Amino acid sequence: MSSIKLLSALGLRRGDWIVLAVLGLGIVFSSIYSLSLLFDPPQGVVAIVEINREQIDRIYLHQFTDSQERTYWSGDGTQFNTIQVEPGRIRVLAANCPEQVDVRTGWLTHPGQVAICLPHRFVLRLTTVSGESDIDTLVR
Repeated sequence: MSSIKLLSALGLRRGDWIVLAVLGLGIVFSSIYSLSLLFDPPQGVVAIVEINREQIDRIYLHQFTDSQERTYWSGDGTQFNTIQVEPGRIRVLAANCPEQVDVRTGWLTHPGQVAICLPHRFVLRLTTVSGESDIDTLVR
């Protein structure tokens, strides 16, 4: 039995077909849009580096054309976090903390993403140039 006969046997009419087609197209287009955001990060993304709740650095990701590393020291000068910045993305490359949670977080590319090192009180977070992100509230 063909699929058209099967759907006709289920009682689908012309209007039902139109609704199904519109829903199918909506799913396809929203999937394509979501994938484009995943692989093409928005312009104007800023990385904020904080140590002890104090802003240490602002890094504009869209201004980079090659890879760069920066090291931030905290505490008594024995604690460090090294970040790596590339065009449109940033990550914590190395740290001398025991759990390495911030290093294992990986690349940050979109506003609202965060890498945190609790022992060093080090926070690397992404936001937009205007300071707005897709996150409603951040609880500390």
